[in-house]
Amino acid sequence: MNIYTGSFENIVLNKLTSFLDLNSIEYRLIEHPPTPTSELASQIRNTPISAGVKALVLKGAKTNQNFMFCLPGDKKLNNKKIKKLLKEDTTFEDPKILFENYKLIVGGIPPFGFLFGITTYVSPSVFENIEIAFNAGVQTLSIIMRSSDYFKFKNRYHIMDFT
Repeated sequence: MNIYTGSFENIVLNKLTSFLDLNSIEYRLIEHPPTPTSELASQIRNTPISAGVKALVLKGAKTNQNFMFCLPGDKKLNNKKIKKLLKEDTTFEDPKILFENYKLIVGGIPPFGFLFGITTYVSPSVFENIEIAFNAGVQTLSIIMRSSDYFKFKNRYHIMDFT
């Protein structure tokens, strides 16, 4: 399912679907109206909000390094846990920098930071649902796949509780 057409959103989508295809991962690609919130995304996808995976990119205050945190749509980041983990304060990365450096847009970031060279942390609660759903480069495309398939890439990210 390689659908690169040259536009920035399809660069991200192509990278993601090529990776999934290369690893023989089954997934469904859904086109839908924009989903700026987890609640709206779960309604449009017809999935539980907890199955939606938010991928948030933070920047270290001291190191300026980017970190991706992937968590269910019904959970929130715990800044104290993140500070203890990273040993520095963090802020959300500037959307302009996300686009310039990675071609990622807020609300469309897939939970595959390792494909973009971003150190990635995944909440263990992501694996509590049989399927996970996430935006695939833009707010108008989603991928639904088995959480057990996402778990197969556990050597590429860190699983820990930060919610």
